[in-house]
Amino acid sequence: MSAASKIYLNDSYLCGLVPLFDLDHERNIPTFYSTLVLIAATMLLFFIAYARKSLKSSYTYWFTLALIFLFLSIDEMCSLHEQLGPLLREHFKISGIFYRAWIIPYSIALAVFVIMYARFLLSLPKNIMFLFILAGTIFVVGVIGFEILGGLQKQLIGVDNALYILYFICEELFEMIGIAIFNYALLLYISDHFDLITIETKGSKKEE
Repeated sequence: MSAASKIYLNDSYLCGLVPLFDLDHERNIPTFYSTLVLIAATMLLFFIAYARKSLKSSYTYWFTLALIFLFLSIDEMCSLHEQLGPLLREHFKISGIFYRAWIIPYSIALAVFVIMYARFLLSLPKNIMFLFILAGTIFVVGVIGFEILGGLQKQLIGVDNALYILYFICEELFEMIGIAIFNYALLLYISDHFDLITIETKGSKKEE
């Protein structure tokens, strides 16, 4: 947003609106929204894990997934990957497609995750599996794919150009859409597999 405002309006601040809504910066309204939807996913995953444990069903995969999303929400809120990137780039002299150096450890972690969760994914109902794959693909294309393109564009030309703006807008948009689809899939799974949800307080009797 700052680059677009600077290019087309000759104003990189715009009465404070640019830093507040800039998709290419952290710790503002878009970051707050992304953090909230990741926290929502975390809570839904913890609920599914707890519900399955209560029903004496396997829950380890769901619980581990909840921990992963908890980390992602903390990462989004504190910009951990943004801080890691420059350190890796400077230490290992990384450039080119890995200019955003945090992509390297996160891509390795993603590959390990896919291998470990392949069986779990195939065990899900087909509609949930499809939504998980769709959400994951969109999310990864945004977070890693457009991040690589944005890094290359920044090295070659800089950030004050329309193509770089397009890349970081797509990156954030794909990330938001991916998480939205994932949360929808979790809600659908809860709706399909847990018919009755009751909240018991101390001293209350469970109603049948």
